[in-house]
Amino acid sequence: MADLAAGTAPAQDPVQRAVEAAFDPKEIARDRLIAVDFGRKNLDKVQLTLDGVAMQVPGFTKQKAIDLAKQIAAQPDKAAALGSAAGSGAGDQQGPQPLSGFPYNAIRVYQGAAQAAAQSGQPPPPEALIPAIFAAPSNSVIVLSLGSGENADSAGYLVALVKRATGGVPAQEAALAGEVPADWQFALGEHLLGPLVKELGLRISPRYGVWDDLAVGLAPSEAEKVGVLLPAGNAQP
Repeated sequence: MADLAAGTAPAQDPVQRAVEAAFDPKEIARDRLIAVDFGRKNLDKVQLTLDGVAMQVPGFTKQKAIDLAKQIAAQPDKAAALGSAAGSGAGDQQGPQPLSGFPYNAIRVYQGAAQAAAQSGQPPPPEALIPAIFAAPSNSVIVLSLGSGENADSAGYLVALVKRATGGVPAQEAALAGEVPADWQFALGEHLLGPLVKELGLRISPRYGVWDDLAVGLAPSEAEKVGVLLPAGNAQP
């Protein structure tokens, strides 16, 4: 148990660290172990499918991405077609990547990051950990920047309807679950548990900011959330 806790990095966000400081360290360690265990047990079970588009095109602003997300949320059965149409509207540029039932799981994400790290000689950066998409409930629409920091706006956006696929992760990828380290298991578990926050009625004091559903943590303001989350069938943000 202690070895698993040691394999997960402490919170990087100063607000999160301040919140954790108010609790018994043993309780924090126990909670992290629960998240690690939950993530490990779901590595080969959670397979997502994405219908929409990844747009790395100049001029595809966050507002345009949100507008497209609202269209998809209002017509989820046409998500793939709407994503394809948005990509076609970008002309001959290479940036648009229409998504139709695109398969996505945490093992695949880790293997991709590990391969890139091996080529660069550097360990996967913290932002390469299990991404925010796993915090999206099934049948919801997300808008996520494809970049980070100063490149967030220029890198483009992923706009997609997220669903949970039946049958779990394909066997070939599921067999690699043992290679995923504890910090990635923790991140997956934490993100999968994120939707429970609303169900439990958690309320955040304004002094700390607002709850960010996709980051599974606090954000200073609505504008500073990592992305936008819409329930399918409801076009309201």
